[in-house]
Amino acid sequence: MKRALSKLRTAFFMAACLLNGQGFAETVTPDEASKMVGTEVEVRGTVFSTGFTQAKSGNWYKNLFFGDDTPRHVFRVRYRHEGLPGAERLPLNLILREVRVRGKVESADESGRITVADANQIEVLPLDVEAVLAKAVDSEPERLIYAAACGEILMRGDYAVLERQAEKLKKTEARFVDGQWQLHAFMEGVSKPETKLGEDWRARDKALKAWGEAFPNSATQKIASAAFLIDAAWRARGSGYAKTVREEGWKLFKERLGEAETVLSDLPRAEWSPYAYSRWGQLAMGAGLSTEEAQKSFAEGVERWPEYYDLYFAEAMRLLPRWHGKVGEWEEWLAEQTKEGNDVSDEIYARVVWSLLDYHEDKGGIFKTTKADWGRVKRGFEAMRRRYPESWWNLNAFAKMSQWAGDRATALEIIKDLEGHEDTSFWKGWTYYEGFKRWAVQSGE
Repeated sequence: MKRALSKLRTAFFMAACLLNGQGFAETVTPDEASKMVGTEVEVRGTVFSTGFTQAKSGNWYKNLFFGDDTPRHVFRVRYRHEGLPGAERLPLNLILREVRVRGKVESADESGRITVADANQIEVLPLDVEAVLAKAVDSEPERLIYAAACGEILMRGDYAVLERQAEKLKKTEARFVDGQWQLHAFMEGVSKPETKLGEDWRARDKALKAWGEAFPNSATQKIASAAFLIDAAWRARGSGYAKTVREEGWKLFKERLGEAETVLSDLPRAEWSPYAYSRWGQLAMGAGLSTEEAQKSFAEGVERWPEYYDLYFAEAMRLLPRWHGKVGEWEEWLAEQTKEGNDVSDEIYARVVWSLLDYHEDKGGIFKTTKADWGRVKRGFEAMRRRYPESWWNLNAFAKMSQWAGDRATALEIIKDLEGHEDTSFWKGWTYYEGFKRWAVQSGE
C-alpha cells in the first residue's frame, strides 16, 4: 500500500509539471542547483536539517537545508509554514530524508533556493530499509529514520520479520549509541504513520490488522495496535488546550483511548513489553485513570525494566501541573525514584529533566522555574559520557543543558571536546550554536 501511494504521488508530481508546460530538466545536486539561478531544475539531495525564517512580508517559512545548516548550507528549499497545499502528506520528520524538488532557482542572501507553492513539488524518496537498520544511530533524527524504516517493513507486509526483530530487541535490550532503547524506536515506527495524511493512517490501521490476522497470538502486534489507537486519539483531539477541542474531537479521543485500554487490558501483564508500560502511562494521562492505577503500572514496569527511560518520561509528564500533578510534584517524585545516587539513577534523573525541557522554555527555563537539580543533571550527563562514550548527541545535549543552568565553566570544558562534532539539528542551526559559544566565554552575569 505504501509503495502504491508513493508511486501515485510521483505520478501526480510529474503530471503537475507537464500541465504547467514544464519539461523535465536533468536532475542536479544541491551544489549544482545553487549556481543555476533563474533556471527550472529538479534537485535531488538529502536534507541536512530544517528550520524556520520569517520573510519581510511577515510570513513564516519552513526551510529544508542541504549540505549543512544555515548559514553554511549550499542550497535550501522553502515553503509556507501555514497553508501549504498538500502539506499533510509530507513526513513530520524530513531531516536525513532524500528528496527530489522541482522549481525555479532563486537568488537568496546565503545561497540559492527554491520556493515551492505546493507540497507536490517535493517528492520524498523511499528509504533503503536494510541500510538504515544496519547503520549506527546516535541522534533523534537518526532514531526517527530508524523508526520509519521499521514502519516500511510493516507496510510491505513482512510480519514475520517484525516478529523476529521485536523478540530480538526485547531479549537483548539493545541500545543505540546514545543509550536509547532500540525497542522504543521500533515500536514507534510500526505503530505511528509518518504523515498527517488520513489515507496513511487508514493504511497503517489496515496493515496492523493484517499483521494480527497473520499472527493472532502476537503480543507485539496487540501492543502496536493499542499504541496506534492512542496516537489516533490524540490526532483527533489536537494538541491545543482543552477549551479549543471540538465536540467530535472529544468523542473520538475518548472512544479511541477506550479501545486502546481494552486491547492492553486484555493482554496478560506477563506479555507486556516495557513499551506497553510506557504507553499505558500515556493512556492514563489522557484517559484520566486513577493515580493509584498509574502508579501501580509504573512500579510494575520499572520492577521489570529499571532502565527503560520512557517509563520515567511518561510518568513525569503525567505529573506535570498541566496534567494530573501539582507544582513541584514531578521534581519530588523524580528525586525519590533516583535517590540511590549511582551512575544509573543519575543518568535517569538527567534524562527525565532533558525530556521536559520543552515544557519549561518560558520564564528562564527549567532550572529557574522548577526544582530541577543541575548538580544531579550534571552528574547524570557525566555518567552518560562514561557509559556511552561514542555518543556526540548526548554531549551536545550536555552543552545545551549547561547553558540552561548558567554554568559557563562546564560549557567551556564541553566546547573543547565537542569541536568538530556539533550537531546543529540539536541546536536548530549554526547561529544558535555560535551564540552559545559566545555566551560561554563571557564573564559576569
